[in-house]
Amino acid sequence: MPLRRIVRIAASLHVALALAGLYYALRIHNFTPVSDLPNTDFLVFSALAAPPAVAAWLGLRLARGAVAERLLAFGQALAATIFAVAFALVLGSDEPLAPLLLVLATLWLAGGFALLLIAVCLAGRYGSKSAREVSS
Repeated sequence: MPLRRIVRIAASLHVALALAGLYYALRIHNFTPVSDLPNTDFLVFSALAAPPAVAAWLGLRLARGAVAERLLAFGQALAATIFAVAFALVLGSDEPLAPLLLVLATLWLAGGFALLLIAVCLAGRYGSKSAREVSS
């Protein structure tokens, strides 16, 4: 399977889990109609889908070479797995503040995505330089 497809699938899965987390936190966990929720709650849980989508989009633009694409695919798959585990922990918990674990996981993953993008950029830059030096 091409690495770019793996990145897209992992990011799509992560976004789908974030939207499922939004539905769980605001409809099932709180029993509150979306129209009655404060805007901040809705916006915070909606923003959980942004980091994986932005990281995949930027990463696919920055990735030059197989090493950078492999690193991006591994990072996106790992992030989707971590978020899936956090979502499973939220589903299994009776704690009223359990959905905040999704927010905390996303904040940590956003930092991880920033480091991943730096690593992808550097791997693409140095990987392409070494390939040019070898061909010269």
